[in-house]
Amino acid sequence: MRAESMVNTEISAEIGIEVLHRSSVEGARPRSFTIGPRFEQTLLALPDRRRRKTIRILADVVVGAPGPLSARSDHPFRVAAASTAPPLVGFDGAVARRCYVERNVASALRLHYWVMPGGALEFAAAGNHDEMDAPA
Repeated sequence: MRAESMVNTEISAEIGIEVLHRSSVEGARPRSFTIGPRFEQTLLALPDRRRRKTIRILADVVVGAPGPLSARSDHPFRVAAASTAPPLVGFDGAVARRCYVERNVASALRLHYWVMPGGALEFAAAGNHDEMDAPA
């Protein structure tokens, strides 16, 4: 197994453990997920405390319960800054989304991910608010 695959497996396992802790949350509807090509790099670049926090938020996204997602201001990643701009849609029909990992702190963390047409998730990137481009 390649080293990068081992890291992705470890990340997936960490998310899975957090998902188990959240499985009884009202409205939980866990979805399958994959780690996108840039995600591992952006997650591992975070300091340990922020990485652990991001793993917990990833689990909230996987569980899909309305309460935790609302608390994270989960919303479409739009093609322009205007709130009326359409969401970014990939060539495969996946819709880009964004949510808060942190708020009201300098360089607040954000999470970008894709929701595939069948409902599965692909995590795209985690990083500081001002440094985040459209998910790749």
